[in-house]
Amino acid sequence: MDIINLCKMIELLTGIKVNPIRFSETFGTETKLEITTGMVESGGIYDFNIEINVKAEHPSICEGICLDLINKLHRKTDVDFNGHQLVLCQADKPYPFYVGQLETGEYLFNCSFRLLTAKL
Repeated sequence: MDIINLCKMIELLTGIKVNPIRFSETFGTETKLEITTGMVESGGIYDFNIEINVKAEHPSICEGICLDLINKLHRKTDVDFNGHQLVLCQADKPYPFYVGQLETGEYLFNCSFRLLTAKL
């Protein structure tokens, strides 16, 4: 599954818009997704990790969005989307990670997941 379809699937499952690879140039609350490992295929199942970063002007906003993502995606199974199947989505940890503060003054948090997918 490519990064564009991953972003669309996560938006469908969570109601949270996710940008691929980078934030836009605007100030404000946004999320972005990066694939952080290579996609290893074994027996038709692709195993890889993703990281979702959230930026906002207050840390509680970032933390809340990350917790919402974790709550909606952790242990999600058997989702068919655009010719692919999400076999399993597993949160790496049950809480978001504080990354720091951007030059713009916005705060940055992230959450990471292990995904198993298959082509239909």
